[in-house]
Amino acid sequence: MSNEIKVTVIIPCFNAASTLPRLLGNLLNQTLDGMEIILVDDCSSDNTVQVMQDARAQFGDRVIILQNEKNSGPGVSRNRGIEQAHGEYIGFVDADDIVDVTMYEKLYDAAVKIDADIADCAYMKDEKEGPLLQFSKEFCGNLTWGRKSGLISLGGYHATKIFRRELLLDHDIRFSDGYQLEDLTFLAESIYFAEKAVGVPELLYIYTQNDSSLSHIRKPYTYIQSVAAAMAFLFEKMSTLPHYDKVQEAVEYIETEICKDALFMARTLETPVDSQMRQLLLGVHSAIVHIPFSENRYIREKIPLDEIAIFS
Repeated sequence: MSNEIKVTVIIPCFNAASTLPRLLGNLLNQTLDGMEIILVDDCSSDNTVQVMQDARAQFGDRVIILQNEKNSGPGVSRNRGIEQAHGEYIGFVDADDIVDVTMYEKLYDAAVKIDADIADCAYMKDEKEGPLLQFSKEFCGNLTWGRKSGLISLGGYHATKIFRRELLLDHDIRFSDGYQLEDLTFLAESIYFAEKAVGVPELLYIYTQNDSSLSHIRKPYTYIQSVAAAMAFLFEKMSTLPHYDKVQEAVEYIETEICKDALFMARTLETPVDSQMRQLLLGVHSAIVHIPFSENRYIREKIPLDEIAIFS
């Protein structure tokens, strides 16, 4: 079967019964032939599994169902899917988001055309901001270290992309097991090891804000701790790579950006925990960021001085 599958799409699902049918409608009717859908249930308490089983009954072995033994988070679910995937390329979709029915044909054709390791498309998260495309033309083609550094600094969203399966397997690239920012290191490592990338300048993915997206508001302390853990994990994985110095500015910019946002959140808590969370974040940041802010071109260009002051 592996020779027949062009793209495997992995969907982590937790209590997604209300949104999964809409997503599956678009995925199972993609214009690309040779697709495989892996659904990973993360111990849902609603009818998510029934929706999965209905899709399996209708579409047969194009749909693979995996079930976690315990609730483990989206990172663990995606990693399980990677191990079971047969596609030449792998994509990831969140169960409540919206994909265009032409998305994977356009990504796959663009990737195959230049033998790219990663293909990306535009997405929309906020109507006011409009469509966003991480892999713009200036960063695509053969990935020099300059282009890799630029792409890492842009952050981006894993679900708008397809990744060559061999890239992930050969370099053991996986998601972290946290519940927040679990794709942070995955994206940085993928770009680091990729040789070619391509962008499709079309809006093909709509990001939908859900309850888990709002967890930083409902559970701010847990969120801040998760941010600190994600920062440490990114440094742990990237700093040991042989050419880390080529992308260090970009990685430290990303570390600083997410730390800054979490620090502003901690400052708004107005409780004794505020100080504890601030010290946690600053302690992790000082241990992993070594280039002075004034010497990091991404920080100079992208973070205003009045926001940098939060680190003082």
